[in-house]
Amino acid sequence: QAALNGKKLKAVSELAGKFNAAVFSPSDSEIVGGGPSLRRKFIDSAIGQIYPAYISLIKNYTRAVTQRNSIIKDYKNDGSLSVMLDVFENEIASGAQKIIKFRRRYIEKIKNFLPDIYGGISSGKERLDAEYILSYEGDNLADVLKQARIRDMYTGSTSAGPHRDDIEFKINGIPARSFGSQGQKRSVALALKLCEAEI
Repeated sequence: QAALNGKKLKAVSELAGKFNAAVFSPSDSEIVGGGPSLRRKFIDSAIGQIYPAYISLIKNYTRAVTQRNSIIKDYKNDGSLSVMLDVFENEIASGAQKIIKFRRRYIEKIKNFLPDIYGGISSGKERLDAEYILSYEGDNLADVLKQARIRDMYTGSTSAGPHRDDIEFKINGIPARSFGSQGQKRSVALALKLCEAEI
């Protein structure tokens, strides 16, 4: 349950934007070394603190993906479901465009602080950069999803969209996730949290 100034709130998400904090814990090194979902969670949580409306955007997008996943499983047995898939794929594409714009804008804000913050942590010996990686090629996600229907039918999941995107961190041009030491990964995570605090 959540309350603000003694008044009970309908949802915990209503606290977003009311009490901004950047929390760093030892497990945060997984932001760099772990799977893409941890990096997406990091950026979505950070954006949601600044723009509370972003939380609803993510929820609506996730719901549309869940509905498409449910329908795509039955698609091979019922071709008439293509009409419903059109609806949800257009909804996914519309939400995706907004989410990607928010995320890319936030990455650019992070990049403004990275040279000073990570440079300070590494005593100027290393340069850290961040890049947003799309899970698909092309400008129209709705078309990409339509073309992926047969493949997605067998996996029962939506193979492209912001829920599959990633963020790559490079130290001196080398991917930190694959080639960074544990110490470097912790340093990158700390730098990201300090950037979040600055933003």
